[in-house]
Amino acid sequence: MDQNNAVTVIEKLTEICKDGEKGYKEAAEHAKRSDLKTLSATQSSERGHATRLVVKTFRRKDDHLSLVHCTGEVPGETTIGAMQFL
Repeated sequence: MDQNNAVTVIEKLTEICKDGEKGYKEAAEHAKRSDLKTLSATQSSERGHATRLVVKTFRRKDDHLSLVHCTGEVPGETTIGAMQFL
């Protein structure tokens, strides 16, 4: 995978996570049943966590995508795996 493709994929992943967070939040706000409201709010929160994880994990520096954080040692954090984009 080349540099430009990797950046595009990560930017798209971030966009998808943000869209999911917003969509589930809106669903929670409009849900009539409490179980659906809770489920949608939980899904929104999980999408928000995924967005923050992607942003925290990858940083752009001087047009290089670098892996900044990826240990899986923080509770609730998902291990991404070792990746290098230079």
